[in-house]
Amino acid sequence: MIPRGSGPGEGVLELEYVRSTADLQAALAPVMADGGAVGVDCEFPQGGLPRLALLQLLVGRVVYLVLPEAVTSWEPLRAAFADRRTCWIFHACGVDAAVLREDVGAVPAVLFDTQVAAQFLGYPALSYERAVGELLEVPLMKDSKTTTSSWGRRPLTRRQEDYAARDVAYLPDLAERLLPALAAHGRAAWAWEECALLAHTAAARHARFADGADPALMLDGFPAHALTPRALRFLCHALPWRERVCRRLRVGRAAVAADKTLKTLAAALDRANTPAPDSLFDLIHLCPELDFAHPPATGTKAEIEDLRAEGLLDALRSTARDGADEPFAAALPPGPVNKQLAAAVDAARAAVAARAAELSLSATFLASARLVEDVAAGYAEAIRSGGPWVLPERMTAWRRDVLVPALRPALEMHTALILKCPYVRYTSKARAAVQASTRVPVT
Repeated sequence: MIPRGSGPGEGVLELEYVRSTADLQAALAPVMADGGAVGVDCEFPQGGLPRLALLQLLVGRVVYLVLPEAVTSWEPLRAAFADRRTCWIFHACGVDAAVLREDVGAVPAVLFDTQVAAQFLGYPALSYERAVGELLEVPLMKDSKTTTSSWGRRPLTRRQEDYAARDVAYLPDLAERLLPALAAHGRAAWAWEECALLAHTAAARHARFADGADPALMLDGFPAHALTPRALRFLCHALPWRERVCRRLRVGRAAVAADKTLKTLAAALDRANTPAPDSLFDLIHLCPELDFAHPPATGTKAEIEDLRAEGLLDALRSTARDGADEPFAAALPPGPVNKQLAAAVDAARAAVAARAAELSLSATFLASARLVEDVAAGYAEAIRSGGPWVLPERMTAWRRDVLVPALRPALEMHTALILKCPYVRYTSKARAAVQASTRVPVT
């Protein structure tokens, strides 16, 4: 029995383990019969890519601790996720949703995130502990040692059981407190739309990463706008390979090939007359910081080292085999916005800040710095081409309704500046080569 303290969550909850697919189906039976609200949280092991080490489900008055290694089929949970009669309540669900999509194979059709919902009422991005304290007035002291404990070990300690149960115990109470307040402020529809976007983003990001079909997502964070076609081709081979190895071994990307290593190799390929390496010696010559342990490593580390050498050599050889003018336009993320347009971007930021103050929202929650820059760049490209103003997909319907009326006049004041600029985003040698080969005019 798990005590819930005083206040809205007073009383006790039962604690049960789910040690098989049959147990999971039985735990979800009330939900599949009648729908309702389910509190959800996930725990992950320390280090490497996040993976599901423990799943907590609050169904009625019972906290179920689901042991992933004991569940042979997640079909009962996938079926429950698809049932729109049930609302799955999370707090800060970004990583949880991504891991559920990866390990379970689905995310809930109806998802409510209490951290996101609270931000629509003017709160900062509250931790679960602070949300329970400020919204429910229930003191909840979380043990930092338990937070970072080994959640993959069995059996769980009593302290871990208590911690895991408390992480879902107050989620329905938080939702019950937040939803009427959102409705009173006319923002319930905004919150539901934002929560739906979280689920969609988790599923879409998984699909784009899983098969390596979208290198643009993986290139985010690399200076792709400044790469030559040869270096870009290398990254388009190396990044999907790294992702496949990480997923297979469930290790972090840095353990396989750090971003710094890949950037060093890409820079080496930018140098004229750099031949494709044929051996491990050539590879180390290109990138001296590559770590191939001596004496030889054992176990998973040895497997990683073998895969690293083989994978990087294969990516470099594939780069050499590609045609010199092979287009990789689809892999190019947008380049930085022209600094000559800084005044227009600053005006957009000021308009967002003013609108956020009017709504008592955080400006960064209303629109991130990158979103503001992309919106301003889209406006500039529309003015220069005479076409429609294309907004980023992240500009959800409620954001469009709130921000476009404020952003349009702020950007219109800089129309003359926009028309004087030779281009909106910095072009790269790679983009220029692709555009020349496909006769697409430079923006």
